[in-house]
Amino acid sequence: MVPVAVSSGSPEKVRAFLTQSGVSGLPVWTVEDADLKAWVGTEQLAIPVTFLIDGDGRVRASASGPQDWSGAGGAEALRKIFAGMRG
Repeated sequence: MVPVAVSSGSPEKVRAFLTQSGVSGLPVWTVEDADLKAWVGTEQLAIPVTFLIDGDGRVRASASGPQDWSGAGGAEALRKIFAGMRG
């Protein structure tokens, strides 16, 4: 999992926020809103958004809005998505 801060400033600013929030050990990736929309190929994009990307860089699945992957059914949903990505 790689979290990406969208239109949140420089990596240093995001890193400082994470440190202040007591979050450590995560990579810090940032992107501007317009660049993310261009990469995904849409003008409509909900934030937060989750993308599952395969080894070739293709978006294989997405979910708009906040997701509770640790909640009931989260692990099974990921298993199904990963199963569909094979091959």
